[in-house]
Amino acid sequence: MVADGLVEMTDTGIRVSLAERLLIRRICMTFDAYLKSSQLVNKSTEIRYSKII
Repeated sequence: MVADGLVEMTDTGIRVSLAERLLIRRICMTFDAYLKSSQLVNKSTEIRYSKII
């Protein structure tokens, strides 16, 4: 995402430009520990989050 110009890494965190804020949900999904653990569960398990378009 850095190489694509979507986010900027700083000493204090990650910055998303105003133009890229429409993608903020997808960007945040990268860091969502709950989302990662739910993908490892059996496929018959209920999905507990909505998908992005």
